[in-house]
Amino acid sequence: MKAKVAIAAIVVILLVSGAMVLFAWSARPQLVEIYPQAGADNVPATTAIRLVFSEAMNAETVSARLKIEPTIDGKFIWEQNVLTFTPEQAWSAGQEVKLSMLAGARAASWIAFPMSGESWSFKTNAAMLAYLWPSNGQGDIYALTPDTGEVLRYTNGMGVLDFSVSSNGIMVYFSASNSKGGASLYKID
Repeated sequence: MKAKVAIAAIVVILLVSGAMVLFAWSARPQLVEIYPQAGADNVPATTAIRLVFSEAMNAETVSARLKIEPTIDGKFIWEQNVLTFTPEQAWSAGQEVKLSMLAGARAASWIAFPMSGESWSFKTNAAMLAYLWPSNGQGDIYALTPDTGEVLRYTNGMGVLDFSVSSNGIMVYFSASNSKGGASLYKID
């Protein structure tokens, strides 16, 4: 009788242990969203990196395993299961930024297996020189890429009076003549 109870207890322990291992394996944390996306091109040089995990993570295990090349100073901010890295200065123009999440990052829960490793990269956009042309008439905003000589036109016959680029280089704000003899404000993303 004692042998049957011992065998039954061992079977129950093995079943419970197996179920816990299967649960932990299925609940292992994963990166579910990455921004900028892997292989993205022409990413603004001031962009932040955003990682969305499948669940709340142990912050120390993630920051110890997240590698960013080239190395750049910045600030890490956690909001639930989302990690945002905001660089203190812009990435170099036209540069490939390589990121790796080394294996071993853990979820905040105690029963999850660690993450497997993952790598990706993105490329920042080239520096551009914005200008108004022509200077003596209905001006429009143009941008010149110094490396390639490519010119882009951002407005078309709007009578741009003046413009300013945001500090992160993503937005262009400008004023243009309107039909009432005044000026209207616009923005270009």
